[in-house]
Amino acid sequence: MLTYVLPFETIAESDRPRVGGKGYTLARLTQAGFPVPPGFCLTQEALHRHLTANELQGATPESLRRAVVEAPLPDDVHDALWRAWKQLTGGKEMPLAVRSSSPMEDGQRASFAGQYDTLLNVQGMDSLVRAVKMCWASLWADRALAYHARQADAPSAQAMGVVVQVMVQAGWAGVAFTLDPTDGKGHCLVIEAVPGLGEALVSGQVRPYRCRVDRRTLRAAPDAPDDGRGGRSPPDDVIRRVADLALRVEAAQGTPQDVEWAWEGDRLYLLQARPITTLDSPSAGRAVRWTRENVGEVVPEVVTPLTWSVMEPMGNQGVRAFLRRMGLPAPPEVALFGRFYGRVYLNETRLHQVFHAFYPSEIGREATGLGRWLRRLRAVPRLMALALRAGWTLVALPIELNRFVRRLYRELEVEAQEDTPTDPALLLGRVDRWQQVCHEGMEIHLAVTVMAGLTYAWLEKLVTAWRPTPTLSVASLMTGLDGMESAEVGLALRDLACWAAAAPKVRDILLAHPPEPTAPLWGEVAGALQKTATGQMFWARLKTFLEQHGHNSLHEFELAFPRWCESPGYVLAALQNHLRADQVVGSDEVLRSQRAVRREAEREMRGALRWGLRRLLFELSLRLAQSYSTYRENAKYYFVKAYSQLRQAYLALADALVAKGMLDEPADLFFLTHSQVCALTEGGMSLAEVRTCVGERRAAQSYYQSVEPPSAIEQSPDGRHRAVLADLPSPSVTLKGLGASPGRVTGRARVVLDPSRSARLEPGEILIAPATNPAWSPLFLTAGALVTEIGGLLSHAAIVAREYGVPAVLNVPGVTARIRNGQLVTVDGELGIVQVLEG
Repeated sequence: MLTYVLPFETIAESDRPRVGGKGYTLARLTQAGFPVPPGFCLTQEALHRHLTANELQGATPESLRRAVVEAPLPDDVHDALWRAWKQLTGGKEMPLAVRSSSPMEDGQRASFAGQYDTLLNVQGMDSLVRAVKMCWASLWADRALAYHARQADAPSAQAMGVVVQVMVQAGWAGVAFTLDPTDGKGHCLVIEAVPGLGEALVSGQVRPYRCRVDRRTLRAAPDAPDDGRGGRSPPDDVIRRVADLALRVEAAQGTPQDVEWAWEGDRLYLLQARPITTLDSPSAGRAVRWTRENVGEVVPEVVTPLTWSVMEPMGNQGVRAFLRRMGLPAPPEVALFGRFYGRVYLNETRLHQVFHAFYPSEIGREATGLGRWLRRLRAVPRLMALALRAGWTLVALPIELNRFVRRLYRELEVEAQEDTPTDPALLLGRVDRWQQVCHEGMEIHLAVTVMAGLTYAWLEKLVTAWRPTPTLSVASLMTGLDGMESAEVGLALRDLACWAAAAPKVRDILLAHPPEPTAPLWGEVAGALQKTATGQMFWARLKTFLEQHGHNSLHEFELAFPRWCESPGYVLAALQNHLRADQVVGSDEVLRSQRAVRREAEREMRGALRWGLRRLLFELSLRLAQSYSTYRENAKYYFVKAYSQLRQAYLALADALVAKGMLDEPADLFFLTHSQVCALTEGGMSLAEVRTCVGERRAAQSYYQSVEPPSAIEQSPDGRHRAVLADLPSPSVTLKGLGASPGRVTGRARVVLDPSRSARLEPGEILIAPATNPAWSPLFLTAGALVTEIGGLLSHAAIVAREYGVPAVLNVPGVTARIRNGQLVTVDGELGIVQVLEG
């Protein structure tokens, strides 16, 4: 049986050809939690049924326009439309908007905007039937046929869905472009607004109010003052809300957008969104690839609006600062980090464009013969300058990192001596101060990360070329390093477990409680420990651990997620994992074992090279790679410590706003952007506006969390994007990935998707995870081996796995779905292979 009507809430990807571009986009935005007026779509099967039932195929366009409107609607289509109308309106004479939705509308190459009919204020079932038929008839209007003929790849003209929505009685309406459609610059949004319905703007009947809005601050600058010719301005809050909505739509759609909006009372509605098809994209002519690799390990989950508004400028400015440091061109108009499906992605194409321009192997690649060598010769001064900058950067970064750590502890000391203010304005100043600290820390962390990758890659080339045996790997030269703060977290926790294992009463208390305790239950653990002398000693040691490392979190970049010092249940679960082992090995023994592995590998390489230029080059490369591997982890550790203080500053501000009745609950703050937090603190947002905004974003957050994000996204030159699905492992029992830490172990699999919900890991089990960050380190010490879906040779998982001597295979697509709990698997961290031995 054919389906003639689909509500917005039920339309799927496969329905797009049936409901058209406009209907599909509105359905997708509705399902993502955006404030779209309720409605439904009449599918193109309804049009085909109308044409065949009335034998209208083959008629001329002119006769079709008249006959489609005059012919009776088939009973089955009429009944489906009546049921949908009654459900939408309750059978009342409610004004509706009826719009065309052609498969070609809002498409990649053309929008078809204004080519088909839109009917407003349609009331009653009879009027709705006529409005639907008039939309259909506009398929054969002269303007539409001419426009259609210019599109070489257009499908059949006899295809159209129809969108039916509740009519918004707008006080203001207009459009917003997330990039200026005339020049494609990305610094500002362009917003146009008119009083009343937006049709006057679309038809060009009035001169609109027009302004540019800064993407970061949401501050508006009118293009021209009010001259009395119809350009009066809407309230500032309307412009700010429209700009915020447009940016959220752009983030959800993954491409610059042309957004239609309407303001009714105190509520903003999203009427339509389409790609900006006239945009001269900075990446015109080639597709842009966005990837979750590496960044997916650092920020694995959906990020809240506050987190993204802080993280996005911090990350993009940090990358640009590094490029300026190296003398490389920093693209101001294209972000290197973006957000799709509520998650963070890296612009892989842009990053490669920036760096490959300076690779000697890439210079002159498009030329041949003498031309290639002449181009490379001309590039020598530039390459020498780059090499000098890189050398200076290698020397300067450790000094800058030490300076940042000293500044961080000075700020912590000053704040510890201050009383927490209750005035929101003063607390906002504290937020700004910690943002500045975090910006400095992020710039250093990103620079150290890049240099760590370069030094590791260079060492790997030397080891591969000069190693005495094929089994000697660069990973064995990078294990057992001293002074790595993130590795110290797990080792310190292991020492706590050793202490508890030697005190039976403490051990019994820790094992007697669930592994994911609530805050009150954690209080019970503390109370039980306080009743014995050994328990008090252990409690004091545990408090010292939390004071030093409690800034860690399972989702360290998400400001809304609690830290260990706030919710230590995960720490208790990690202690329990250690205590279930037959014997708890102290950290000294772990370090001694890994240092022995490293020293043996170093001895083999030195024995093969002896003294000479190769030996000197190896020694220098080894020291740089080892040092920068440690610097990378330490820079991340101290940045997260500063970022945790930024969270505390926001929480204090949220409490103050709740106390003044400006916010319903502290958690609502994380669903505002930083600019909105500033506006709220300064009295620029009402509680009603906050509630509306928070409600919409909570719905969007819930939707994004239900979506499985693709590993990569390909964005075409016209701005549209498509998911690039990862190649899932074949049904064979051998899965391949990236060997990141050597060793071969066989054990039972334990799939852990979120340690905050399930952190239990029996000693020797193989930890299977989507990705890890430093907060997972305690699990590494219990695991027999590690397998992840995301991660590189210098990811946290690889570095800490090598530090602890845990075999690791990373970048195994779909492994958390392919392997089940309890299956027997073998992990070979040298070859990068995971073998499923049963099931």
